[in-house]
Amino acid sequence: MVVSLKAMNQKELALAIDHTVRQSVRTQKIVKEALLIKMGIESKKNAKQMQFSIDMLNMDLNGFLGKSRSKLPVIKDKKILLKLLEFKKAWKEFEKRATAVANLQYTPNDINYLADNNIELLLKSRAVVLSVIERYKESSNLKFANDIKIAGKQRMLLQMISKDILMYLNNLHKTDSLRDLKKIKDINRNFSALLNGDVKLKCIGVKLPKIVNRIKEAQNSWQEAKPLISKALKRKDKNVVKSIMLKLDNIRVNMRQAVVLYRKSLNREKQYMAINSIVGNFYKKLTKIKQLIDLAGKQRMLTQRMAKLAIECSYNLTKNSCQKLQSDKKLYSNVLKLFELAKQKKTLEPELFNLVKDEISIIKTDWEPFSKDISIIAKSNAKNNETLNRVLQKNEKLLKLSNELVVQMLRYYKNRLTPVEQKSLRIINIAGKERMLSQKMSKEFLENSILKNSNSYAKLTKTIKLYSLILNSLLDGNNKLSIPKVTNYEIKKQLKKVATLWAKLKPIYLKNRPNTKELKLILLANPMLLKEMDKTVKLITKATEY
Repeated sequence: MVVSLKAMNQKELALAIDHTVRQSVRTQKIVKEALLIKMGIESKKNAKQMQFSIDMLNMDLNGFLGKSRSKLPVIKDKKILLKLLEFKKAWKEFEKRATAVANLQYTPNDINYLADNNIELLLKSRAVVLSVIERYKESSNLKFANDIKIAGKQRMLLQMISKDILMYLNNLHKTDSLRDLKKIKDINRNFSALLNGDVKLKCIGVKLPKIVNRIKEAQNSWQEAKPLISKALKRKDKNVVKSIMLKLDNIRVNMRQAVVLYRKSLNREKQYMAINSIVGNFYKKLTKIKQLIDLAGKQRMLTQRMAKLAIECSYNLTKNSCQKLQSDKKLYSNVLKLFELAKQKKTLEPELFNLVKDEISIIKTDWEPFSKDISIIAKSNAKNNETLNRVLQKNEKLLKLSNELVVQMLRYYKNRLTPVEQKSLRIINIAGKERMLSQKMSKEFLENSILKNSNSYAKLTKTIKLYSLILNSLLDGNNKLSIPKVTNYEIKKQLKKVATLWAKLKPIYLKNRPNTKELKLILLANPMLLKEMDKTVKLITKATEY
């Protein structure tokens, strides 16, 4: 059956683009082989290859025009057909001269004709390729086919480089040849585009291992070949010329094999991209939700850090504690405003914020007096026991309210997420809770050692026990808490860093009456413990799996 370009599937479009690009490659290959014959380099071998190039070009041309039995689609689209016929017209005389050279019965005029007219023929061949691309630019298939076009263009550029080296050495269009040799930068970019994608070149980047290996092999050979080009231009040494031609041909063969593999694997590539897109969307959505839970969880931590900093600021225990207290107050207010704005403007999961509007309102009500007390302590240069006591009394309630907001969020997502997604949120919540506990136990440590509060040590030991339990569970897993054992290398490494620091600090935290040196060590080390745990939460939030 004759397949028209009017109704090509993805595979046929790939075939059409591949073979129209091959025509461009052959125009340059023919001239290269003609110039090798002129230089007396393996004349019979190059004559045979040249005739093969001519025959293959004719076979594809006739196939596109429907004049021979071929696997190629017959071109019936008027615009593409017009460009193809223009190429055929230019090819007619070019073929006559090339055949004479391939038969080793040529005159200098034949060589000169090929050298003078090869660029015009190349441009007409490229016009055919571009007309196919233009015809199908709205097709979703184009994003796959365009990689094949660039891979094919790479083969053409390699032949062009070979031809231009030989034209320069044969004193034919030397200026033009040197100018065209600057196409080397295009070859470098094309390799990168094929492997990594390129928006401007419309390359999506190859994913299948066999194709990647071929292209990388070609790229490595190209890096070895580039230094030989300048060497070949400096002297007319036939051995150097043969060496560079052989290297460039080997690169071209790898690229040809890559294109064949790509074309055969298009269906698999399409499936891969579809799956990749689904997975990408899944993780994009999950990451957004995890960041939201992390943000709400951070509010819990801030309630405890503000209470801790209030003690440090009131008793002038650490440098800049009052400034940090003001900064934390501002941060808590800003996140609360963000949640309020999300509720009003129906952004950031409108259904969720409609559900938790009561929790946010209650938090806001309790936050306002707490915030005022924080400002009083932060701005005061003297100890204010009455205000500090209010902060220490109210922080626990604000912690519970902030925690309830996280709980409600998790409940909202319970019936909207898969078990895997729910598990990810659970780990984020637990890791965030650990971050909060690092501040809670430091606050309780200061209440016990500085303020001498009667029940603070009992609270502290309870918090320390919970902190250790969660840290060990995150590292080793805990079935009762539904926490899997960590397998992600980066997260595991970071958790071990936290565990090492915690092992040094825990004995000091457990002391009922620490000395001045131990007190200073906790004040210095606690921000480090928080920082490392915060890094852990960020890693878990970004990671695709725990």
